[in-house]
Amino acid sequence: PVPPQNQTIFSLVKDTELPVAQIEIDYKSDPDTERVIADYRKGLLENMITDMLSKRFQEYTSKPNPPFNFAYSYKGRMVQTKETFTLACAARSEDIIAGYQTLLIEAKRVLQHGFTPGELERQKKSLISNWEKIYSERDKQNSKRLINEYTRHILYQEPVPGVEKEFEIVKQILPTISLQEINQLTKKLLQNPDRVIAVMGPDKEGLYFPDRDTLQTILARVDTMKVEPYVDQSVTEPLIDHPVSSGRIVKTVAHPKIGLTEWHLSNGATVLLKPTKFKNDEILMSGFSFGGYSLAPDSIYLSAKFSAALARHSGLGKFDQIQLEKFLSEKVVRLSASVAKDNESFSGSSTVKDFETLLQLVYLNFTAPRFDSSAYQSFLTRQKSWLKTARLNPEKVYSDSLTVWLTQHNPRYLPLTEEMLDGIKLKSAEHFFKQRFSNPGDFTFILVGNFDLQKVKPLIEKYIGGIPGHEQHEKWGNQDYQPPQQVLEKSLYMGKDPKSINTIVFNGPFDWSFENVRTGLFVTDILEIKLRERIREAKSGTYSIGVSGRFYHIPRPRFEVLIQFTCDPQRVDELTKEVFSQIDSLVQFGPQEKELQKVREQYLKDYEEGLKQNGFWRSRLNYSLFHQIPFNHVLQMDDIYRSITLQQVQQMTKHLFNNRPYLKAVLYPERQNKDN
Repeated sequence: PVPPQNQTIFSLVKDTELPVAQIEIDYKSDPDTERVIADYRKGLLENMITDMLSKRFQEYTSKPNPPFNFAYSYKGRMVQTKETFTLACAARSEDIIAGYQTLLIEAKRVLQHGFTPGELERQKKSLISNWEKIYSERDKQNSKRLINEYTRHILYQEPVPGVEKEFEIVKQILPTISLQEINQLTKKLLQNPDRVIAVMGPDKEGLYFPDRDTLQTILARVDTMKVEPYVDQSVTEPLIDHPVSSGRIVKTVAHPKIGLTEWHLSNGATVLLKPTKFKNDEILMSGFSFGGYSLAPDSIYLSAKFSAALARHSGLGKFDQIQLEKFLSEKVVRLSASVAKDNESFSGSSTVKDFETLLQLVYLNFTAPRFDSSAYQSFLTRQKSWLKTARLNPEKVYSDSLTVWLTQHNPRYLPLTEEMLDGIKLKSAEHFFKQRFSNPGDFTFILVGNFDLQKVKPLIEKYIGGIPGHEQHEKWGNQDYQPPQQVLEKSLYMGKDPKSINTIVFNGPFDWSFENVRTGLFVTDILEIKLRERIREAKSGTYSIGVSGRFYHIPRPRFEVLIQFTCDPQRVDELTKEVFSQIDSLVQFGPQEKELQKVREQYLKDYEEGLKQNGFWRSRLNYSLFHQIPFNHVLQMDDIYRSITLQQVQQMTKHLFNNRPYLKAVLYPERQNKDN
């Protein structure tokens, strides 16, 4: 057992490999054993408290100069015999004091004034919404959820009443939870004298790191503070406060073989709908249009690339980010707009009950996106903070260097720097985002899940069909990079860990077809099996080795095959030689039948499981749109997997590796360079 200390203990740690400062305030206690309803009630209260505290912390990240990159609260086990109630944040070195002080002040605020009625009400509604979804899916639970529950039962004697009984208990308890009870328990948690304050930061010259006396002084000062109560910006207005004129369906196309219905709307938008019963209370959505930031001129390239991120951090319509999150906290719904290199898209999901809200979010992204100057400043501050610490991380620097070498210093693919961030302009980002999301007639939307076509029809006609637009289909811009056309060998010396990272990237043209991509993936998977057997198992040279294939279709068909593994720096040459030996053997002799069959069986297993998942169908329909192939390709996948032969795999292996240019790059510890 961990004995109680009944005092504040300070722990200060510096680490050369740590990329960002981390601050934790841990209140230690003996673990509760949930055996009766009263124990469950206490656990529920604690979860509500940590969630409400985390949401208060999160509000700081929307301010122009946030004191931390992110912060959160949680209750969990430190070890088998000790629990902690924790307040934590990650911050820049220069913001360690600001982050630490903010955690203390927010703890003081809730101690002095408690939570607000609005916070508690939203938390209760959020819990009920999430439990309603869990209950509706009780007969289709993920096995991982059950395994985790049984594991906690074995390790901690946590009861396993089952979803039905647990939801009953939640519904009985929630209405009886008062604000007074929440605030009393919060005080008990935050006034626990058995406390550890831990600060961990990068051990780099020139970076600030506090001492114990400084932390103690701030703690004593905050202890005597009188802080203002929290102001809850409650949201009572609807997402859309004006009438929406519906469009209409002008054409319907049936795809009966895969249970798909295609609607063409009067504003040019296309909607693909696949009703399923795979989940009782899940609707997945996506939207897709070609274009992306490949269409942005070089002068606003970065503004265009980060336009969707700035929009997400700004809120939507008349709600800023904090207000929007409060509005959505009572619902089970999410939607994210993205701008990629060659497309702009949506990805989202909801319960059946919150489907209308999901469509309203789509409508507002087209008609009322927000670009807030405070959110913009906050975004830049946090990005600069991350970049400042990232350049101290050898693996991040190595990853960035790989990109530079592989793209041959193409300016559009250069790693982001603090100076480059200053080139992101809010007005340029706003103009580009609104341009890319101005016309629904260039989008195809996908809906997969438990819905009835006739019930969703008026909602789709209203919130998608009601967006002003016209049918128009754009293409992408050709902003692709040119990989090295000859063998290129590079080394980077950085860090103290006695390990090396080895990367080999082959590249070349590719005759793109769905069948050729499947064959290419068979090759990379077979090569990974062979390399794992030789490099890891036979030679004990690495813990893991991976092979991945990228088969690009647009803007031009080409491939990249990436091989990566870590090892002892002294064995880099030996093991790299073995990698090439295995590649040469596969090119010359092809794979063995058992290797091909092993890969085939795994793909067929994944395919059979995927056919029963909403996410699989959404992914395959998106794939059809992006690569402009028939929707029915999904029904042919098993036949393609079964038809791939040893000869096809060997031919593809020769195409991918025989006399191809490659980049070979190694990260060595800094000492290796000095030793050499």
